[in-house]
Amino acid sequence: MDTLGALALATEQPTKELMDKAPVGRTEPLITNIMWRNLLAQALYQIAVLLTLQFKGESIFGGREDTERLNWGQWGACIGMAALTWPIGWVVKYMPVPDRPIFSYLNWRMQNSEN
Repeated sequence: MDTLGALALATEQPTKELMDKAPVGRTEPLITNIMWRNLLAQALYQIAVLLTLQFKGESIFGGREDTERLNWGQWGACIGMAALTWPIGWVVKYMPVPDRPIFSYLNWRMQNSEN
C-alpha cells in the first residue's frame, strides 16, 4: 500500500490538509462511491451516443459508403456531443451518494441468502 500513498503524494500538491487526512484502510474500496457515480453517468452517456450513431448515424451525418472528410456542420455536431458531457457532469455531481460502499450491499445480500 506504500506505492499508492507515494503515488497520491506525487500527483497532488502536498498541502497541510492533505497531510492531515486520515489514512485509508486496506479494506476500503479503491474506487469510491463518488467515482462510481461519475463513471456510470459518463458510461451511460457514451453508450447512448454510440447507439445513436450506430443506428441513426446515416441520417445524422448522411449515408456514405466511402470515407470522406467531415464538413464543418458534422464537426460541429461532434464537438456539440462532446461538450454535452460538461453539463451532464455538473448535474450528476448533485446526485446524492451513500456513505456505505456500493459493493457492500452485494455482500450483505449474499450473507442474508446463505442464512
